[in-house]
Amino acid sequence: FSSLQRSFILSGVPDIELISDHAIFSVMLKFLAERDDVGCVISGANFATEHGLDPRFVWNKWDRKNIEDINKRHEDISLREYPSASLAKWVYHRLLSKRQPVLTPLNSFWYQRKAAVCFLEEEAGWFN
Repeated sequence: FSSLQRSFILSGVPDIELISDHAIFSVMLKFLAERDDVGCVISGANFATEHGLDPRFVWNKWDRKNIEDINKRHEDISLREYPSASLAKWVYHRLLSKRQPVLTPLNSFWYQRKAAVCFLEEEAGWFN
């Protein structure tokens, strides 16, 4: 994995979190496919904090060909052990699955990061 990270750093692409996100989502989908006792997935992602970057600085997390190309240009390691899943599987679980839907409760209310941080600092002694 560190070699793959190095490839992304050397490539100069701004979204180097792409390889972590792709792997995490892929492992999660594999886990869900193997389990019948998981009723839903609760995601901590929300539009207010996850989608504030300029679109030029982010890339499709499901673009395996992009990951393979960047790897090949810089480190050229085997990606056989690197977790991977398709965009179709993610769309199914994210939007269509009634058995194991992905829920995003943070999108259900207006979120203000500064107010949340102040609340956590004052009420819970949290240090930012």
